[in-house]
Order: sequence, then structure tokens, then C-alpha cells
Amino acid sequence: MDLSYLTFIHHPIASLAFFALIMAFLSLWIHKRAWLWGSFLVISFAFAFYAKLIDLKVFVALFFLGGAHFMLSTEIKGWGRISAVVVAFVFSIALMGHFFPGFHNWKLMEGVQISSHAYPYSLYLNYDKPFVGLFPLALTIPLLHSRFHMRTIAVKAFTLSILGVMVMMILALNLHIVNIDLKFPHSSLIFLIANLFFVTIPEEAFFRGFLQREIHNYFHTKWSGAFSIIVVSLLFAGLHFAFVKDLNFISLAFIASLIYGTVYHLTRSIESSIFCHYLFNIIHFFCFTYPALN
Repeated sequence: MDLSYLTFIHHPIASLAFFALIMAFLSLWIHKRAWLWGSFLVISFAFAFYAKLIDLKVFVALFFLGGAHFMLSTEIKGWGRISAVVVAFVFSIALMGHFFPGFHNWKLMEGVQISSHAYPYSLYLNYDKPFVGLFPLALTIPLLHSRFHMRTIAVKAFTLSILGVMVMMILALNLHIVNIDLKFPHSSLIFLIANLFFVTIPEEAFFRGFLQREIHNYFHTKWSGAFSIIVVSLLFAGLHFAFVKDLNFISLAFIASLIYGTVYHLTRSIESSIFCHYLFNIIHFFCFTYPALN
């Protein structure tokens, strides 16, 4: 099943649900206020419920996840903070794995051959996964808002990202995970939007902005930065193993996470790791075998 952009016209309510969710993300960088991102979230819920993308059961998971991140936004310490981290971690993993009932994610493409000799590719607009990033971004992760801070970080983030992506692509070619394959698929526009808001931003907010930062702050030693990067990268690679049981691919996922984590650690900016991750995904999609050689 290939993608038709008319799908969004034929399903306007579902489209509006995801549009409002995207606006909730964007509002965090424009004017980070609970009433604003919360309003977009309520609008998105209303459209999603009407379009049967969700039912009432989803609010159990979202209540616990949002509540845990709210607790982490306070000065809570000790076992209380550890408990909140565990709850946020468990519910986030379950949402990323699509284990919670009540979410009915929107399948746009299934079994499409984007590159020759590649695994078939399926594209979903997932309504569950974005919340693993939205709540920490809204409640606990510092965001860049001033032009001064953006200019200060931009050069370092760009340089580190370019170097990191070069390392990853050279490694992917040498491990025979991909070949060079320049293309502009019909699904490019929706891929760019969906990958940024429903994959890259949630993953970076969860793995780097939440998990890596909490581990680093908990131990707070000379080596806790490196330790947190390695622990999170092992988890990142392990979760990819659940989808692709190929050791070369898992090795690349581990290296990629080390790079994203290092970019985040050196810049102290979630925007930097989002940029690095998204840049890799874009170059991978347009310039190399996608998703991987079969």
C-alpha cells in the first residue's frame, strides 16, 4: 500500500488531530506556557477521539506518564524521584512499543519498496509515541528561547552533527547495512514531518533530555556523563533489536546513540541532539538504502 496525499483530505479529523499535536510541540519553543500547549493537546484529543484514533483507556497511561514528569519538575529527591523516574521510564517504553490499549495508530504505507534490495517500509502516524517526548519537553527539559543562546550553541552543534553523521554513514557502508542510493520518494514530505515530530523529537526528549540527564544528575561524578551516555546507548540499541535482529544494525544504533548523547552532553542542548538525529535520518532517507539492505 503506497501513500496517497489525498488520504489527509479524505480523513480531515484524523489529520487535524495530528496537526494539533504538532502545534503542541511547536508551541513549546514559541511560548512555553501550560495553557498554550495544553490547549493544543485538548484540541488534539478531541479530534483524535472523534476520528477513533484513541479511546478513553489511553488517558490512564497518559495520566501516569504526565504525573511522573510533573513530579520530576519539582524539587523532589531521593526515593520519591527514583520512583517517578521508574514510572516515567516504564510507561514511556510501553508507549514506544505500542503496548497500551486504546491507541489506534494511522497506517499510511505498508510494505513499500523505497530502495532496491531493501526491507519493505511501512509508515505509521503514531499517536502514542509522541507523548514520551511531549511531557518531558513541556515540564522538565530546558529549551533554547533566546537568539544569543542559539548562536552560542549553533556552530558547535552543527560541527559535531556533521562529524557524527559522517562517522555513522561510513560505518553503515562498511558494515553493508546500506548502499548509496540517491532518491526523492513520493512519500518524502510526510516522512520529513512524521519523522521529526513523531520519531526524532520524542526519542531525543526521552533518551537524552529525560533518561541521560536523570542518570547524570543522580550520580553527578566526574564519569557520570560518560556513564549515562553508555547506559542509554545500550538501551537504545536494545530497543532497536526488538525490531531488527541484525547485529550490524544494532551496532550502528549503539554508535548513533553514543554520538547523539555526546552532542547533547557537550552542548547541554536538546535541540542539538534533535538536529543531529534528524540530520542523520534525512541523509539516510534521501541518499542511502532505506531502511536497510535485506
